[in-house]
Amino acid sequence: MAKYNKSEIMKNAWAMFNSYEWDVENFKFVSAENKTFSNCLKEAWAEEKEYVERKAKETAEAPKSEEAKAWDWACRKLNVNDLQNIDATDKVFYVVDMQKEMWTSNVWAQAIKAVELYVKLGLA
Repeated sequence: MAKYNKSEIMKNAWAMFNSYEWDVENFKFVSAENKTFSNCLKEAWAEEKEYVERKAKETAEAPKSEEAKAWDWACRKLNVNDLQNIDATDKVFYVVDMQKEMWTSNVWAQAIKAVELYVKLGLA
């Protein structure tokens, strides 16, 4: 069963409702004629549902992702094979997070850097 962040949904709905920049044209999931709190709440729920579904899909696809394969390759290359046993979603997270620093590099170079950083920080 999907787990939704109800507190965040309410905060987002309230922010939508009170925002002067947010109007009916901004609704992506709800077709409404006027901006009411009810419509804002429906929109916030729909956004959260889409987010949870996207995260579930990413988690299911993580073991087969290029980022996870690159992480395993980098572990073998750097001779830290015990790091191959961490969760696939963590592997993807660490490699994708390295894109912020190395946005021009390919995923394999990012994986090498991510594994080196992981070892350097002593997380292994």
